[in-house]
Amino acid sequence: MRKCKIIITMGDPSGIGPEVVAKALRHPKFNRHVEFIVVGDKFVFDKVFPGYVFYRNPVEFIDLSNVERKKFSFGKIKPEYGKASLEYIDTALDLIKVRNNIGALVTAPVNKESVSLVSKEFYGHTEYLAMRTRVRNFAMLLVNNKFKIALVTRHASLESVARKINKENIRAVIRTCDKFFRKFYSINKPNIGVCALNPHASDHGLFGTEEQKIIIPALKNIGKRIRCRGPYPADTLFSLAQKSKFDVIVAMYHDQALIPLKLTDPKGAANITMGLPFTRTSPLHGTAMDIAGRNKADASSMISAIGHAANLFINEA
Repeated sequence: MRKCKIIITMGDPSGIGPEVVAKALRHPKFNRHVEFIVVGDKFVFDKVFPGYVFYRNPVEFIDLSNVERKKFSFGKIKPEYGKASLEYIDTALDLIKVRNNIGALVTAPVNKESVSLVSKEFYGHTEYLAMRTRVRNFAMLLVNNKFKIALVTRHASLESVARKINKENIRAVIRTCDKFFRKFYSINKPNIGVCALNPHASDHGLFGTEEQKIIIPALKNIGKRIRCRGPYPADTLFSLAQKSKFDVIVAMYHDQALIPLKLTDPKGAANITMGLPFTRTSPLHGTAMDIAGRNKADASSMISAIGHAANLFINEA
């Protein structure tokens, strides 16, 4: 078995990122085939768990010491915490470039409000990593023990979703899924199911034209090499997927994917970015400022994210 080295960013220092990273790296699930690099600030880890020791696995800690000691507090929105969050990501990307033995990146959550105070180019990890690596065809894949779901639109208001979907980006997500599942899940011809946008797939255009004008034409021109069916009403498609009828679902918008995912297996859920030049995963939660620094955070999703990162690295064809 190949040894996997995973680099983990601490996320927003004022959120639960440091806590879930610390808890996850003590989990017995990760054996000696996995080594870790953590990019963050040791001062913050000591604030969460005084005298903390990474004792289960070899851990290299890249200490940026970029959080002001005297004024630090958990659960706060501050530009310095947004700046620190970006510095952890940028440092990890620089290390991936210069070291050829890093198999995956796992990112703890950042607070978009804090980051927005120092950068107007950050809309989320997924978009930022694609921009930094100059990747055009990428997609968000949400996974748990029941479903694998790719998104056509990501963090967009419901009002804007219908405007944002088009034939080109639907095809791009389907092709990205096909390529990713062949490479990382060893599925020769992934069975891809596509959600409709409207309830009941609009009943042939009675309430909504997106299925007839956008989604159906997109699927007709996808090519014979790709196995893809739809659009199905979302409730029908998720029912079929639970019975293993599909390898991956393509959802049109954020909550269409997240609600069934979090209802069925929230603790085992993780986010994967498809299309990057390296494997990247993250937990499926935010910074939870209301409980940060209080030792109340559940590390299950971070443990899942690290596990998926290691498995994708090991299974890469």
